[in-house]
Amino acid sequence: MKKIIIALAIVLLAVAALPFVGNQVAEELLGQRIELLNSYGVEAVVSTTDSSYLETKKHYEFLVKDEKKFITYLQQFSDEQLPPYTNALLKGTLLGVDAHYSNLPLSDAISVDIYPLSLATELINEIKEEDAKFFLYLQKFLKSKGVLYHLNYSVVKDSFDGYIKDIEEQYIFDDKTEMKLTLLNAIYSGKGPLVAPKALVSDIEVMELKISQGSEHLLFLLKDFSSDTIFKTKSSYLSHASFGDFSINVENLGNDIEVHIVNLSMLVDSNTEGKYAKVSAKNTLESFTVSSPSYEMNATNFNYDIALSDVDKDSLEELMELLSPTKGQKSVHLEEKLESTFLNLFSKGLKIDIEELSLQNITLNKGHNLEGFSVKSTLHLKPDADFAAKVKNSPMLLLSNIDIKLNLKFSKKIFALLRELNPVLFIVQRYAKEDGNSLIFDVTFVNREFRVNGKVLK
Repeated sequence: MKKIIIALAIVLLAVAALPFVGNQVAEELLGQRIELLNSYGVEAVVSTTDSSYLETKKHYEFLVKDEKKFITYLQQFSDEQLPPYTNALLKGTLLGVDAHYSNLPLSDAISVDIYPLSLATELINEIKEEDAKFFLYLQKFLKSKGVLYHLNYSVVKDSFDGYIKDIEEQYIFDDKTEMKLTLLNAIYSGKGPLVAPKALVSDIEVMELKISQGSEHLLFLLKDFSSDTIFKTKSSYLSHASFGDFSINVENLGNDIEVHIVNLSMLVDSNTEGKYAKVSAKNTLESFTVSSPSYEMNATNFNYDIALSDVDKDSLEELMELLSPTKGQKSVHLEEKLESTFLNLFSKGLKIDIEELSLQNITLNKGHNLEGFSVKSTLHLKPDADFAAKVKNSPMLLLSNIDIKLNLKFSKKIFALLRELNPVLFIVQRYAKEDGNSLIFDVTFVNREFRVNGKVLK
């Protein structure tokens, strides 16, 4: 019995001592991230630790000292060139970071709050010079963690989730201009590294900006936004985004204009995992309205489904690499290489398919119903080893490389409007095939011959 008691005591002491051993998983991860940031021009100017028996809290303040190095780091994870003013928006930015984790070695969860404490030096100086009172308000807002990203990160699972703190701020400037900013229920989750995740899901219930001065008003409103992206590689991914309501409303002394979009859904699928690359895009839109005192246009049920396929993967990836931000500013050598790569890409052939491009109904000024249209087409560019030579010496020879099949269906009202804008279409109308209230054009271009509804176009 005495041995059992001693064994139990040793076990209990060992368990009780675990928090004093510390959570090396969390410690190592934070150390690695800080070291990485330091190498890219972001320095931890403040670092404090507050530990209790079961948990550790760390506070950091990171200053962007070398914005060029930091931009170089960010551009590794972006297909787009960062705008030139990014430098000015980063240099001197001060970020606060609060990390909280358990001292138990078996726990791998880290809770982090990230919040800007001060904006970039150049931006702050401009605000301070233009409006000292707003500068003080903005500084107070940031110091109070007015903009805050909360993050829960699992080291072992390599996954995260979190939210952006709700924002409901209102400010009145000296000239009586009133600004209101609202951000509600913004949440996100994902897998992989935080800067370049393998999967990312985000939702925003409301994002709204209102600016008013007397009878002049500006409203930007986004509701029920969601996005979901899965990254396999930099060039292979599946991305979906949608929102329930988007509005821009401008009121300005009778020159009012409103743009209103309802239920938009967008899907992009890029796949470069096989021999050939394929990129497709789909979009659905319930309604789109543009209105002013003298004009109103409403469109309903817009859809498109477009795919680019049979693209030589190696040429496409080489082109993407040349167009990447890391290549910097354009040069004569780079432009020559781009031209060569484009020509090589086209010489391998490709296909463009429009499965659907349609609009159910267009109404002008509430009473003029134009009905709708639909487009379906296939364009096939055949492989040709002499493509570059033909482009240089005799571009007309390339017509033999192209096959086109195109189906156009317009309401008679839309075609009449198009004919008013371009009288040449009067000649084309004689080739049309009628289908109730619509005109149909089956167009083919094969072996350098145009046909419309079976008739050779002369």
